[in-house]
Amino acid sequence: MDYKYITNIRHLISEDPASEIPDAILRERDFLGLIIKAATSGDEINFISAVPCRKRVNRKPCQGTIMIMRQDVPTEFIYWHCDSCEDGGRISEFAGTWYDLRKWEQHVSFEPGEVVVEVVVNRDEYKALISPEINTYDPDSEKIIFSAKKVENKVRIRASESEMDNFIGFVAPDSNHEPNRKRSKLLDSLFSKIQNQLDHVMTEGDLTI
Repeated sequence: MDYKYITNIRHLISEDPASEIPDAILRERDFLGLIIKAATSGDEINFISAVPCRKRVNRKPCQGTIMIMRQDVPTEFIYWHCDSCEDGGRISEFAGTWYDLRKWEQHVSFEPGEVVVEVVVNRDEYKALISPEINTYDPDSEKIIFSAKKVENKVRIRASESEMDNFIGFVAPDSNHEPNRKRSKLLDSLFSKIQNQLDHVMTEGDLTI
């Protein structure tokens, strides 16, 4: 694989919060930030994330998603490439940045008997969820969002019942305060899917009592 974009992410982060950054740099930083969050959201180091490709192919958005391989030693790198087009690269110096989710406690695996909730959403619903303009989610919810995986042409979001119940509590106000009607409707749809799965799990639990 030809990793044509070699990026030190700290070169895209200004030390002065008040400094103006060109839009093209902001877009690049936001996209690579999504990749870093996905790469650091759990213990997997080689996987197909749910992060959508940024490229346009034949004037249409590429329908691929980003494959990730995280290298921890001897030097920390994140290698990434689209599973459909030629976009790809390597990210360095991401440790300790605000995109690095490893600073929060990791949920490595589910405990025996722990109720797991899985929600399958479409690509547009997931893209609405990771919109860079919105920063309303707590660290636990961000780990749920960015540990999502591609399943065929859909996205699977997976968490324990308690974690998912906490997560949905952030989706609702995000939708309610979103001025963009299209994004708000997508988040409403996402909320309904999560709530339906939580209700199903609760019903199943009641039947086993």
